[in-house]
Amino acid sequence: MSEATSFLPPEVEHAYFDDGVDQARRLGAGIINTTVLIVPVDGEPAVVQQLSPIFNETLMGDYAVVSDHLRADGWTIPRLLPAADGSDYKKDEQGKVWRAFEFIESDEDVVGEAEKLTEYGSILGKLHTSLRTLDYEPVFALPHFHDTQYYATHLSEVSADIPS
Repeated sequence: MSEATSFLPPEVEHAYFDDGVDQARRLGAGIINTTVLIVPVDGEPAVVQQLSPIFNETLMGDYAVVSDHLRADGWTIPRLLPAADGSDYKKDEQGKVWRAFEFIESDEDVVGEAEKLTEYGSILGKLHTSLRTLDYEPVFALPHFHDTQYYATHLSEVSADIPS
């Protein structure tokens, strides 16, 4: 396996980049999903993600609905790229879920620069305004995601075992 393709299992590379990969580099820290910028031998750059095991393939359907809605409202949102079999994802031999997006060029700015905070807040407000008009119940849900009592109870159960 070459350095360029060491990020992708062969079955994932072949599902999205049949002619091979010329370059690959990690994007961001990726504490939840592993995100990689891929420059294929023949074709346009793409972003490929290995989803965290907390997610499953139903997430792609939710992404499609939400991203289509935002695109219709004027947002620039990357489209999912189909795998060779036409699906929105590919599972590797270990059952890990991978997805690919079109690459959208962007400015590299530093999150947290004081002069950018107002702009970020404005963008977040506009996003919420756009999503407010979406009448959709996601298929995928993380168990107990907004269940504070669940986490408080679990913490009280294990707190005695946590070293001080």
